[in-house]
Amino acid sequence: MGNWNYIKNIAVKNIKMILHSSRFYIVLFAVFACLSVFGDKLPEYLAMENSKMGIFELLPVFLNSRLTQLVIYLGWILLVSELPFFASNQTNILIRTNRKAVLGGCIGYIILLAIIYVMFLQLCTMGIMGIRNCIITTEWSGPLTMAAQYGANMIGIRTNLLFDFGIVKNCTPIEVWGVQITVGILLFILIGLILFCGILLREHFFIGHLLVIGLWAWDFVIVEFIKREKFLWLSPVSMAKSNNLSFCNMERGPSVPYVLVLCILMIILLFLIGYKQIEGYDFSKE
Repeated sequence: MGNWNYIKNIAVKNIKMILHSSRFYIVLFAVFACLSVFGDKLPEYLAMENSKMGIFELLPVFLNSRLTQLVIYLGWILLVSELPFFASNQTNILIRTNRKAVLGGCIGYIILLAIIYVMFLQLCTMGIMGIRNCIITTEWSGPLTMAAQYGANMIGIRTNLLFDFGIVKNCTPIEVWGVQITVGILLFILIGLILFCGILLREHFFIGHLLVIGLWAWDFVIVEFIKREKFLWLSPVSMAKSNNLSFCNMERGPSVPYVLVLCILMIILLFLIGYKQIEGYDFSKE
């Protein structure tokens, strides 16, 4: 029980510290501002057509398109790239705490921060649509169906966001939202652990950032140059898009269970790497 209390205390302390930092709110505002640029005409379209959209519809669309996905994950990288507990004057606590508890607490912090960030993104998309234009429904709205068929620019979104019409035909908004958020949180955790392992390298901390950049570079090579669907199975970034997954009777791409298992295995691997690194980490230099 003692270790669990340490883990909980470290995770909660990190969350409290980042919630009291100006950086946290600056990053969230920047993400909201950038996403708003893509959808600033959407409320006007909905008002003109006297239409409404489901609260679970817009976030999967944003997570499926390259530019908006990049904005969302760049915001996450900026949030999680520095652990406040390590960066602050907490040397005595770190030295006294069990190494396993420090690792568990930092991972717990990453998970909690990922959940908070997803909640923010959900509120962000509702704000972009306009709260009065949102409804709770288990069916796809007319505007989203039109966007999937003819392009998002048809409903006032500035860029042609990608969202496969096959998903609209075969899945409900809640199903797509659930899959998209689950895979998204796992990728957030994966990125956070890569950066965390980079922090533990100290003199080579930039390696974590280079590996994260490499995830997007590899995905860009697959999409723009290789252009073969089987390679999507090797890109976490592509697997985080429901357009590329074979679910709801869509016969292409990796399955949801495959993606979940692969992400969990990579998270476990990074956990073991982090555990090995933290055993030899000298907290007295913090």
